[in-house]
Amino acid sequence: MLNLENYKCWIDKRENLVYPQYILEEYKIPENIINILAEIGLPKKAEPFLWFLTINEGALKRLHKFYEPENEDGANEFKEEYLKKFIVLGKTSGHALCLDERLQVVYVNYMDFTEYFVNETLEELLEFILAFDNMVKKIQERYKENTDYLDCITDDDIGILKESIKNITNESLEKYEFWNESIEFLEEQIEYQ
Repeated sequence: MLNLENYKCWIDKRENLVYPQYILEEYKIPENIINILAEIGLPKKAEPFLWFLTINEGALKRLHKFYEPENEDGANEFKEEYLKKFIVLGKTSGHALCLDERLQVVYVNYMDFTEYFVNETLEELLEFILAFDNMVKKIQERYKENTDYLDCITDDDIGILKESIKNITNESLEKYEFWNESIEFLEEQIEYQ
């Protein structure tokens, strides 16, 4: 469970984004999510490769308004209906990071609109981000603060990250598509060192 005090301390050291409560209430989002988004905020940028958006950049739009798919012989209506179920929070590698209708965090591929599982809840996403950030900090403490962690990451670092994530979720990491992709990317970086 997300420790909000720890998260507040962490987010206060970063550029963070808070969102208007009246917009969040239009979506009938539970109070715990409104509290995080309207009062505490999200980081503008977080590892691995997550960028949260401002309202002007498209945050809190329904995905069909964010992507605005082109007209394609009736397929557009289907896409629009499908994309309406997502609320945009940010981006990862150009794909929209969203809350779905179950309030799970997913990313939606901008090419074919396939959805990929990120986390069960917004709180869980933030816990995973904190675990990842903790790994980055430990790597930078070993070397120099401004060191690119990707140049120095080890198998042990990745093992600690996996264990941290597993402790948060108490489940296999298999279903966490985004995080599995991120861990695979980290493992590939070791080969290039």
